[in-house]
Order: sequence, then structure tokens, then C-alpha cells
Amino acid sequence: MIGRRPTAGLLVDLAIVVLLSGCASSATSSPSPLTSTVQCQAELADLESEPSASPRALPPEYGLTWSRVPPGQALQASARPWPPGAIVAGPNSFVARDGGDLWVSTSGVGWSPVPNFSRYPLGVTSLGRGGLGFLALSGVLSLSDVWTSRDGQAWCLLSESLNGGFTDMVTVGATLVAVGASSSGPSLGQSAWFSEDARDWVEVSAGPGGEDWYIDLLVPGEPGVVALGRSTSMDSSSRWMAWLTVDGQQWSPGLILPDRDLRIEDAISWGSGFIAVGGFYKGSGFGDGAVWRSADGLHWTREQSDPVLPWLTHVVSGGDGLLAVGDASTPTGSCGQEVWTSADAVNWRRVATFCGQEVYGLDGNGQHLVAVGLDGDSAAVWVSP
Repeated sequence: MIGRRPTAGLLVDLAIVVLLSGCASSATSSPSPLTSTVQCQAELADLESEPSASPRALPPEYGLTWSRVPPGQALQASARPWPPGAIVAGPNSFVARDGGDLWVSTSGVGWSPVPNFSRYPLGVTSLGRGGLGFLALSGVLSLSDVWTSRDGQAWCLLSESLNGGFTDMVTVGATLVAVGASSSGPSLGQSAWFSEDARDWVEVSAGPGGEDWYIDLLVPGEPGVVALGRSTSMDSSSRWMAWLTVDGQQWSPGLILPDRDLRIEDAISWGSGFIAVGGFYKGSGFGDGAVWRSADGLHWTREQSDPVLPWLTHVVSGGDGLLAVGDASTPTGSCGQEVWTSADAVNWRRVATFCGQEVYGLDGNGQHLVAVGLDGDSAAVWVSP
């Protein structure tokens, strides 16, 4: 899944982008590290014939011990990363998004910038796994460019200036599936699209979203791709809905999760089903964390976690089975983030604390887990093991 596009605090930025876009084309820049779009689309069409990689045995300390990467070997940009989707792991490399810029590393220690990635002043708006390995979106307002890369260093432009305002994208086989803002066509508000060649896109007439729901997450898994979205109605008590597609073209009718006053921050496929994490609102603030499980992507139940968890923001496979990051709280206020691990999504144990620090993204590839975020005002990177 690609990290959702931030909405709060960007109105001024978007206004500046509109003013700058008229003069951006006249700026002189060095060539971007792009491969042929035609070649890239041909490789994408062959994805279904490629054998799946064998799962790696996790190192014993995977997710259990962490170390801070020295500042000279971490991200150098000072921009605040936008959560989630701040980092995505591939088989042999990691790509991180710091503001609108992309950085690449083989292990999380030592990072190189990807120069001149986007023609838009806003830069990269979201990042995820899919396509040839990595997917990225860039754009302004309702226009979107779709990029893909095998290694995070050489990128190619799959689709240009799409009128959809895409906020998230995944692949099902060789089919691209996207969600975003629709201003026309079958559905106003949020909608879904699919493409089998990355050139021609079809808006789904009966898919996730609509006028009353905002799609936050797309999660590929064994049963298909799950879309998780929250109600935009003021009287909805923070309700969430799930939709499922097995081919990207036909979507099942959405089912509303039974819980109220919740927020889902992250979700992954796990085993033959799905795991989601987040928490429940308490008054005007954040309350206890929560974990939900689903076998089919549509029917979700909340696990009775032991002990009570903090508000959870990220989840990946690792540690004893699952690894989650949550906001830690103390009697004097927020301490930062805690790392929790579980073998069954019910019984959890805390294994690390990032006190006074903020984790904005977390992902792993079976060899390394890498977290990115802030330590004070500086970008920071942590690795495990």
C-alpha cells in the first residue's frame, strides 16, 4: 500500500504549487534517473509469469533489538516526513520519503537521494510496494503521475497527468488498482480505478468510497485487495467500512466495522488474512490502542489484547510474529513510541522504547527492519537487528 496523502496543513502548500507550476517547466535541471516507459510497461505486463521469492528465515533479533543510525549515515533532509508510507522495503533495498523527496539505502545505514524525481514542485506525495517493486505517486490537486522502480534508484513513469487525484495504489498480478478523489464519472467523492497496461484507466462504477467515505488504506493479501475507509459524516461516530476486490475490477459491497469511535492507522496481510491496528478516541483525544483481525478482509473483529496497548500507528511482520509501534504515555506526558511484539495478535510484550523520538514509518524485508522519523528537529533512522 501507498501512504495516504496528507490533507491537513497543505492548503497553503497547494496554493503555492499552483503559482509555481506555471514557471516550473522553465527551470533547468539535470536528467532524472529514468528508464524507458515502454520497457517499464512491458516488464510490468510480465509480472504474473515471474516466480515468487521464497520467504526468508527471520534473524533471531529481528525487531527485538534496535540501534540508531549515526546522523552522518542517515537521511540528510530536514523536511518532516509525512506518515504513513514514509519507508517501503524491497527485497534488496529501502526507499524512504522525507517530505517530497526520495532516498534509497540497501540496509538502512547509508542513504543516497534520488535526484529530480518529479516534475511537480510538491514532489512525491505517496510511496508503496507494487508494480516492479516500488510504486510512487506525485501530483498537484487532481493530477497524478505513477512511477515504478525495481531497486528504488532507477524509476520510470508509468502514467502521466492522470485526472484522478490518486492517494493510494497497489497491484493485483499485473493489474494496477488505485483510489483517490473523483470529480466526475460514476462516483463523486472517493472512487477506485484499475488499469491493465498502466496507460488506460477505468473508473469503477460500484467500488469503495463515494461521497460519504474516505479511503485511507489499500491492503493486498491472499483473498484479494482490501480497502479500508472512514466515514466523512459528522454524526457517524468515527465508523469504518471495508471493501474487497479479487481482480481490481469488481468490488464487493462494503461492510461497516461493528466498533465505533475508532481510527485504523495501518493494516497488513498476515497469514491467510489481515491485521489492522489503531485505537479508540477518548473524548477529544487518543485513548487505548486496538488490534483487529479478519480472515476474508470484510468481516473484522477486535482482539482482546493483553496487556492494554497504547495507540498503535504501524504494524509489520517481525519479532515473535507481529511487530507494532505505538504512542507511549507517561504521567508527565508523551514519551515517544514503544515497540511491541506478538505471536498471536492477542498477547503482546514491549521490547523497545523510542523515548523523546517520533517514528513515522517502519518496514522490513526479512533481513533488516528500518524505522524513520524525528529526533528533535532532525531526521532519524533506526535499524534492527
